[in-house]
Amino acid sequence: MSVKIKISLIYRLFKIRIKLVITLEEKYLSNEE
Repeated sequence: MSVKIKISLIYRLFKIRIKLVITLEEKYLSNEE
């Protein structure tokens, strides 16, 4: 496996995780109000 492919895969996973965290935080904040 080339380094570029590894980096792009990790980057994708990272982006997905950030998206999930953001959506969860928004849900939590909207529930708090």
